[in-house]
Amino acid sequence: MPFSGYLVFRGEFGLFWVGLAGAFGCVVGSVPAYYLGLYGGRPLIEKYGKYVLVSRHDLDIADRWFERYGDWAISSAVFSRGSHFHIISCRVAKETSRFIVYTFVGSFPWCLG
Repeated sequence: MPFSGYLVFRGEFGLFWVGLAGAFGCVVGSVPAYYLGLYGGRPLIEKYGKYVLVSRHDLDIADRWFERYGDWAISSAVFSRGSHFHIISCRVAKETSRFIVYTFVGSFPWCLG
């Protein structure tokens, strides 16, 4: 995104289209993590999460966050500590379409920024 922002600054790309492409890329990149979280669940994350810097403490915080805010937590996870909570959020939304929509809604403003 930083290089794309530079190209927007130079006038070679439009900001809206760069943000849209970035958000699309975020969604495409998040879908494999969604299925990993959906089918592996918490046990998989607890076992292998240390390799992507996700601890049990992170899981507990994320569980409380998602219980409080529901699916909207997926959108806000994009703005949190990087991909950690977003990976965890993959196991919360049980419908792929809802996950994609909330991921896009959170990614688009982030990519515009």
